[in-house]
Formats: sequence, C-alpha cells, structure tokens
Amino acid sequence: MEIILQNVTKRFDKVIAVNDFTTTIEGGKLSALLGPSGCGKSTLLYVLSGITPLTSGKIFFDNVDVSDLEPEKRGIGLVFQNYALYPHLTVKQNISFPLQIQKVAKEEIEQRVSEMAKLVHISELMDRKPSQLSGGQQQRVAIARAMVKRPRLLLLDEPLSNLDARLRLEMREEIRRIQLETKVTTIFVTHDQEEAMSISDQIILMKSGIMQQIAPPQSMYEDPKNVFVADFLGNPQINKVYGKIIHEQFVLRDSDTTCDHEKFKGIANESNVILSLRPESIDLATNNDMIAFNAKIVDIYQMGKERLVYLAFDEHLLRAYIDIDHQLNIDDIIPITLKDRGVFVFDESTEERLR
Repeated sequence: MEIILQNVTKRFDKVIAVNDFTTTIEGGKLSALLGPSGCGKSTLLYVLSGITPLTSGKIFFDNVDVSDLEPEKRGIGLVFQNYALYPHLTVKQNISFPLQIQKVAKEEIEQRVSEMAKLVHISELMDRKPSQLSGGQQQRVAIARAMVKRPRLLLLDEPLSNLDARLRLEMREEIRRIQLETKVTTIFVTHDQEEAMSISDQIILMKSGIMQQIAPPQSMYEDPKNVFVADFLGNPQINKVYGKIIHEQFVLRDSDTTCDHEKFKGIANESNVILSLRPESIDLATNNDMIAFNAKIVDIYQMGKERLVYLAFDEHLLRAYIDIDHQLNIDDIIPITLKDRGVFVFDESTEERLR
C-alpha cells in the first residue's frame, strides 16, 4: 500500500512537532523514520495511525483520503515501544484479542493465530503470560498481535529500544524477515542510524519536524543533501572543517593551510564552505595520486582488519581509515589524497550541498 503525505502538520499548542511534511512512501517496503530524539518521528507515526489527529494536511492510503478516518478503519497494525501486552492474558489470548474485538469466527481466529505464531517463531510459547517471556519474546508477541489483523500498514515505534545489544541485532533481522515474507508496508521509527541502515529499503530522515531527505540507505550515505544528513549518518562521524574556496582551492579558516581536490573546481571564488570528509575517503597518497594536503599522524588504532588513524590537519583532528598495508608511525608527516566518494562541499550559510 502506497502512502502519500501532503503538507502534513501537527502542532501541540505553540510547538510544531511535524512541519509541512510532504512525501510518498512506497508500498510493500520497509521504511525507517530516522532522526534525533524530539524530531517528530513518533508523532508522525501516530498521525499516520490516526491516534493523533492532524492539524493540517492530507494523508492518502492508495489514493484514498484517510486524514479524518478513525484508527480502527485505517487497516493498520501498531507495535508500541513498551509492547503494551495484556499481563493477565496468555500469549495466545494476546494475539487473538484484536480478532475477538472484530467478532471473527472462532475457527478463523485459531487458524490466523497459529499462522502468526509460526511466522514470528513463538508457537511453543502460546500458554505463557507476558511476565514469563524475555524482551525479545514479548516483542514477537506484539508483532504477531499487530499482524494477525492482516493490516495494510505496520507501524513500529522504536520497538528495539528496550532490548540489550544482542537481542536488538537478532530482532531487527527478524523484523526484516517478517516484512519480506509478508510484503506488508512497514514504517519503523528509530533514532539508531545503524538499525535504519541495516534493515530498511528507504530512510526518511527528520530534524525538528522537517523531512531532510528520503532515499535508500546507501544512497543517502553517499549522496547527502545537506550538512545535517552528512553528519547524522556514519560511524565514526564525518570529519568537518570550515574555510573558503580561493581560486579552486580550499583554504582553512584562520589559516593559510590549503587542500586540493577536483570537487573545488567551479565553486565561486571567496565562497564560505564546509568541507566534510568521510573517514574512508582519506588515504595515503602514493605514486600518481593527487596530494590534497600533508598531515601529521597523531594516533593509530588497530581494529582487526581496519586501522583508524588520527591526523593533524593544521589545528583540526581528522579520522581516517588507511590501509594496513602502509607502514605508519605516530608523528610521521604523510601526504594525503582524497577519494571522490565521501568528499562533500556545503555552502556554509545554507548548509546545502554544492559538490
């Protein structure tokens, strides 16, 4: 089911939680609503569900206007952050509860509950109460309860936040498996970029209630629209330095230190810019490589097959992944080359991408 949002806005008194939000979410895919705490992503999820009414704008499910439709008529399944299971009911009773409310025939309830239990791998837990389940098992029950209604849209509000690191990894893979098997349109709210990058077909990145970019995970990482997108995605975080473009060279602010790269060509002279460099875009210059600048090695961290090197670029410290085949030592002065991928130039005033 395709979802279209047109100028969706939600205000709480003077606070604008979602601001003029317009986008199309492709049907049958898993989309991650990503952003820092307080950016409006959970509010948007509850607006989609109908639990939170719109202030203005329109929402369409497959070209049908559902903007004023009650939650129970929207065909959605919702999994809350705390799972919201009924503690006095068994797993089987929890899963079947939505169907009982809908007065579905008993035989069909049995069949659909059994199907969902198999889908989320909890068939052996049907007679247990929620207090007898682990966090991961509780989440599986919550997903089964949401899916048993055969929703057209599955909404997940930070469903992994209460799990430990190992379970988070396991359950995000399970959510992806379930989505791929059912093909139900799924929107997954998270503030964790790694979760969003690993399981989603597309990311919708938000800041202060405003959509910053919508794109497949790798595309967003490699082609950020603005400074916020470049900063938010990536671990370790992208390197960022300020300066000017002078005669197609980057000149570091308050310094005469320069940096050369093809991407500086064609940018207006005297432009104030932000130069952002992914750690993997920085490498040791060899043979015929274009030397961008010289840097001093400040520290070296060996991490298995990878080596993270800290470089002094004037007064700035840059993080770089440099091939372990190169012999490096602390305090060495080395020539640095910059790859094409992972090198971005942004206008300092607008923070929009120039190159």
